[in-house]
Amino acid sequence: KTTIDDLSTRTQLTPAQIRVWFNNKRTRERQNN
Repeated sequence: KTTIDDLSTRTQLTPAQIRVWFNNKRTRERQNN
């Protein structure tokens, strides 16, 4: 399982930015269902 720290290292995003991205992704998936 990929952690926020892994993504932060790989993408050079801050953990805060990644959390926002995850929240947006979850919201989109809920709307699509």
